[in-house]
Amino acid sequence: MLLLDTKYALKLCRKQNERVGISEELRGWSWDQPPVEPPIRGIELGVSDIASRYCASMRDIYLRYVLGVKAKPTLRMLEGKVYHEILRFAVEKVKKIVYTHNIIEGFPILKKASENIDEEIEKLIAEIFNANDVELNNSEFSRIFEKSLKLWRFLILKYAASVDNVRSKYENLSFDSLISQAIPQVAEYKIDGSRLGLSRNLSIDVFLPTYMVVDYKTGSRKHFHKLATTGYALVLEAELEVEVNVGAIIYIWFNGDNLPFLRTEYYYIGDEHRREFLETRDALIEIIEHSRDPGMPVRCYPYCPYRKICWRDKS
Repeated sequence: MLLLDTKYALKLCRKQNERVGISEELRGWSWDQPPVEPPIRGIELGVSDIASRYCASMRDIYLRYVLGVKAKPTLRMLEGKVYHEILRFAVEKVKKIVYTHNIIEGFPILKKASENIDEEIEKLIAEIFNANDVELNNSEFSRIFEKSLKLWRFLILKYAASVDNVRSKYENLSFDSLISQAIPQVAEYKIDGSRLGLSRNLSIDVFLPTYMVVDYKTGSRKHFHKLATTGYALVLEAELEVEVNVGAIIYIWFNGDNLPFLRTEYYYIGDEHRREFLETRDALIEIIEHSRDPGMPVRCYPYCPYRKICWRDKS
């Protein structure tokens, strides 16, 4: 399992919740009253619109929702999408192997998950870049393929070992019980955020039965990354009527040999994060509702897909 310190993080956040607590008005189930209730209905944002605040002035929202500009994703963005898909696919692959082939040992799972994986990863990369009409040269393709393959192997080894670890602890485990303990995370968990002025078709990178929300990031650490798991926590509270107090962000990067490294940051989803998410949501809704151009930020994010459009407008 990737989240090795989950129990420790849950314990710390439970203690903090006992000391500090979360305001009832900032729980997702308070979606029918301010400040959780959106200022107007009819505008549905993605959590990424709110949480990906690389554009400090929020002009990206104006261009996308008011002017209807469809920016072409950058190579960096599509590369990150490939790694996200590898993370999702690895979870689904192992679970499918266990249920389809009745395999409950780590090594056979590892062997089965490695069959034809080179071709599957090549196909995945090609599909993502072709769908967005972005061409890759041979060097770029080889670099992304090597990283993806090593990330895949890293994940499958982890999951196979986790299956063996759980199987060695308990006798007479059913397949369902084995998987629920060895790989408890649900990848791309779907949920309706319309009560909070968000999309009806949101996808949480990882949802754990402990009611912890997890988001993957392939870029450098940013403060606003925590807004994503905060938003998902609010939506889950609105949808399921349960407390969601813990978020985790898994940062993924590669060293000079393209070996993957994963670092998990846990945090308590308290009032401060909830207010920041809701205030950012309201600011974006105001821009869309009044068709207000907020202007360019003081500094543009170098990988922003709208960068060329904004600088063309400025000139």
